[in-house]
Amino acid sequence: MVPVALIFGRGEALSVAAMLDAAGIIVHVDGEHYTSVTAHIIAVGGFRLTVPVWQHAEAVAVLT
Repeated sequence: MVPVALIFGRGEALSVAAMLDAAGIIVHVDGEHYTSVTAHIIAVGGFRLTVPVWQHAEAVAVLT
């Protein structure tokens, strides 16, 4: 798994993940079970969206 996005808002991260999922891309959201943006989320770097290496180029194309 390789990162494709780092987002600080939970709702935005889940929306982007849904967009990637709708495009047929396997996506994992690190920290998706946190309920809000807190100092802890910012300290660990936000919500990191990762995809398999073989789908990275396709995911970047969807996000741009």
